[in-house]
Parts: sequence; C-alpha cells; structure tokens
Amino acid sequence: MAHPAYAEQLQKVFAVFSDPARAAHASSAEQIAAVVYEAATDDRDQLRYVAGEDAKAMYAQRQAAGHEAARKAIGAAFLGES
Repeated sequence: MAHPAYAEQLQKVFAVFSDPARAAHASSAEQIAAVVYEAATDDRDQLRYVAGEDAKAMYAQRQAAGHEAARKAIGAAFLGES
C-alpha cells in the first residue's frame, strides 16, 4: 500500500505503464526472460543488459541525450515535471 503523500505521483507512473500504445511496443516476457538467462549464464563481466527493442531504443536515446537530459525526460514522462 502506498503512502498517501505519494499517491498522486504513483498514479502518474501507473498511467504511463498502463498506456495501451506503450504496451503494444513493449518487450514480451519471453524476450526479457531470454536476456535474464543470458546475463545469468554468459560468464561476462557486464553490468547492463538491454532487453527488447523498446529498451534498446530508450537506452540509445539516453546515451545520445546524456544522463541529465534523460533524467529530466523521465521526470516529465512519469511525474509531469518540466
């Protein structure tokens, strides 16, 4: 159960994740599972694994924009910050 002080922000986050347009382009559970399995078994010294075409596109945007711009975009998308 969420604390009432965070209820408004939590609803904004839920709205983003429940958007049917976003869900239509989301990676499948099978795609995520395959990458998790790869990460668990590949013996590479690697921290990040990007799973699915949607995540790859978002990661590329973050790399191109830079960390601060990406943080601001996440704030805008999920919390309505400008």
